[in-house]
Parts: sequence; C-alpha cells; structure tokens
Amino acid sequence: MSVEQKDTKPYFFVRFRRDRGVDLKVLAEELESRFEVEWFSIERTKEEFSLFKDESVELKVRADTLRAFVSSVRVVLYQKVRSPFTLRDLELRMKIMEWFPRKNISVTLSAQG
Repeated sequence: MSVEQKDTKPYFFVRFRRDRGVDLKVLAEELESRFEVEWFSIERTKEEFSLFKDESVELKVRADTLRAFVSSVRVVLYQKVRSPFTLRDLELRMKIMEWFPRKNISVTLSAQG
C-alpha cells in the first residue's frame, strides 16, 4: 500500500524545536530497529554564521522513499525523487512528528524544479 501525494515535486518538510531539543542517542535507538540510521558529523568553523553552528552531529535516517536529516533542534524530511509514500515512509514520518511536535515551528517547502 502507498499514499499518493498531491504535489508533483519531491516531498520536502522542515520542522524545528524551540525547547531543549531531542536526545539523538535515544531517538537513534528507537528508529534503528525499523529504519537505516547513520551518524554523521558536520565540520564547523569559528567564523561560521549559523543558528546551528553548535550542532555538529546529526542522524541520517532512511525508510523506503523518505529520508531524514535529524539534529537535536531540526529535522528535514525529504524524497530525492517524488514517489508515493509506503507504509514504512509514513511510519518514519509519524515517529519524527512525535519527536518534533506541532507546537514547535514548522516549514513546508517544495523543491525547485
């Protein structure tokens, strides 16, 4: 079973947390039984001008067509190529939304094409 999307562009969704942030270790442990989870580091410099310059470790999470970059305060859900969501994709999206609840800031964008 899959869920059709209304837009013709690949799915792209960003959500932020304004509070204490997510414990990435706990989140990774919860997700790794159902999804591909990979840790990666981002090189930061002292001169970098970014809200996220103190966030140097993130998770890459992958379901079937849906992927996520997760830091403690931000998540980016996206597809490389637009395709229907599978049940596993929807499960990943639901888990992410539990960790990054709606009461926080969210932005939805479509990739330019």
